[in-house]
Amino acid sequence: MKHSGRKSEADSCAQFSAKMDVWRAESKPLPEVFEGIRLAVDECFEGGLSSEQCECFQERLKAFMKEKKISNSEIADILGISREWVRRLLTKGSDITKRLKKEYVIEIAYYYGISPNYLFGEVDDREQFQISNTASKKALRRCLKKQDKPFYIAEPENQSNAKFNSYRLYTKRGMIEDTKTGTDLWLLGNDPNLERYLEFSADFEHYFLFTLDHALEKLTLEYYDKDFSKIWKREFEGTTAAHYDYTKNNIYLSADNSLYIIDLSTGEDTFQPAFIGEKQEIRKMTDGILSVGFTKSDAIMKTDLEGNILWTASVAGDVNAVDGVQFVDGRIILQMELFDGVHFIVVNSDSGEVIQDAVSISS
Repeated sequence: MKHSGRKSEADSCAQFSAKMDVWRAESKPLPEVFEGIRLAVDECFEGGLSSEQCECFQERLKAFMKEKKISNSEIADILGISREWVRRLLTKGSDITKRLKKEYVIEIAYYYGISPNYLFGEVDDREQFQISNTASKKALRRCLKKQDKPFYIAEPENQSNAKFNSYRLYTKRGMIEDTKTGTDLWLLGNDPNLERYLEFSADFEHYFLFTLDHALEKLTLEYYDKDFSKIWKREFEGTTAAHYDYTKNNIYLSADNSLYIIDLSTGEDTFQPAFIGEKQEIRKMTDGILSVGFTKSDAIMKTDLEGNILWTASVAGDVNAVDGVQFVDGRIILQMELFDGVHFIVVNSDSGEVIQDAVSISS
């Protein structure tokens, strides 16, 4: 699904560094708890992470999330990254030796009071920290407490439609998800294959309801008025991920490797769907539609307003995430997470020529 209002990995790392810089600027020592976690994580990362450590991290963090009823969205909100990025970190068999940052592990350990040594399989006790600093170790056991969840629960007064009973409103990213079948895949009673999101339309008088069934590989898009009465419904088979942008008249949707331009008043296709491949970002432009894929070849694509491809541009490596897109003076500026770090890529909007590719943070 489209990720809106999220921080990039660079922003997350910068925020993490700023947290420590403030303490140093104020001539304050790092809190014992935080310092102890940092020391433990430093030792885990010393010499690089092995594939066995990363597999253990995935298995133990997923088991902990299931037990504590923690959603992927909650982890994403804590780390300041996208839910899709969290999903990739937790996908069994994926190589995360370069994707997993120290900052992620420190924040998870600090937030939930779980030992990084446990996550990496070095100990079997969740509260056992393998660090030499005795004061820090004692402080960790004494002071680590789980913080408040990063969302509010909202229940509409109008309970006439069972699909709109209760939602989570996230405080940082602005995402709205269903409490029953949203991204909380680990809650008891939920279908672990379903994701359900609600989003306001541009006129704030209508709602989009997105339901992605991973087992059936099917996306269902429904459009409702403010009284929760359904106006139209569309289904898209063979869909494992969906991204979109919209205006007051149309929604621009990437599903089943195709671009759909849908009239919001009728739910019908404005133009014939066009094949564009799997995408992770869609943006409506004044003179076309920008999309970004996962592979380095033809990673960036621009079509006209009917879905016809105008140009494609390749990048240095496969795209892990798109953290930001700006349109400035005929140029497209993208902040993208590639294999070797965060890239700021400037593309000519008319020709697709890559004007500049600057690496901000290297792995």
